[in-house]
Amino acid sequence: MTDTAKPNATLTVPALLQKMAALDDSRFKILCDDVAGDEAFDHTPARCERLANVLSLKESEVRRFLIYLSNLYSVVHYPDTPVLDDEQVLFAIATLLDQFEELARNKLSSGLAFRLLPLLRSNKGADWQIKQDLTAQGFLPNAVGFETIVDMRPIFSLSRDKIEKFITVTQLRISTNGDSENEIIMQLDANALAKLKIAIETLERKLRVINTVRDAMTSGEIDTARTEKLL
Repeated sequence: MTDTAKPNATLTVPALLQKMAALDDSRFKILCDDVAGDEAFDHTPARCERLANVLSLKESEVRRFLIYLSNLYSVVHYPDTPVLDDEQVLFAIATLLDQFEELARNKLSSGLAFRLLPLLRSNKGADWQIKQDLTAQGFLPNAVGFETIVDMRPIFSLSRDKIEKFITVTQLRISTNGDSENEIIMQLDANALAKLKIAIETLERKLRVINTVRDAMTSGEIDTARTEKLL
C-alpha cells in the first residue's frame, strides 16, 4: 500500500495501522518476532530507532504503533482474566477497530484484525509489562514533571521608604497525570529545601537497598553484608 500522506503529516491511527499491516511478510515477521519477546510493546527511543531502521519506517511511526498496540492489548487481555483463543481475540480487535468510522465504513476492521492478530496474541512479556505499569501507577496520580522558580522578595522598613533585606523563596511545581487536579504548587524556604533534599537522599538509599534485595532474591543469593552496607 502506498503512503499518500504528506512527508511531514502525522498519519491518523487507521492510516498508521493500515501502513503497518501492509508491510511485506518478511518485515512484518521481524516486527512480530520482536513484539513476542520480552520487550513486548516497549517504545524506548533506542528500540524505536532500531525497528525503524529494520522496517524502513519513521521512528515516530514505530513509536505510535507500539503505543497503540499496547493500548489494544491491555483492553483485549485485561490482567487476571482467562486467556482468549484466536477467534475471541479477532472478535475483540475487530470490535475495537470498528470504533474508527473510516475502518467501519469501508469494512476494513476484520481484515486488519486478522493481520494484527500475531501481534496481539497472549504474550507473557506484554502481560508482565502491563502488571508492572498498573503496580507502579497504583490509584494515585503520578508525578510526571517538576519545575522551580527562585524568587527574591524585599522586606521593607516600617516607614516603607527603604528595603531592609531580601528573603529567598523557592516555588516548586509538580505536574501529575491525575484526571482532576494535575498541578501541585508549593513554596519552600531554605530550611524546607534542606529537609526536602534529605528526604530525597533517604528515599534513594531505600531504593538502592530494595533493588539490591530484589536482585538477590531473583538470583537466589541474598548478600546480607552488601545490603547492610547500603543502610
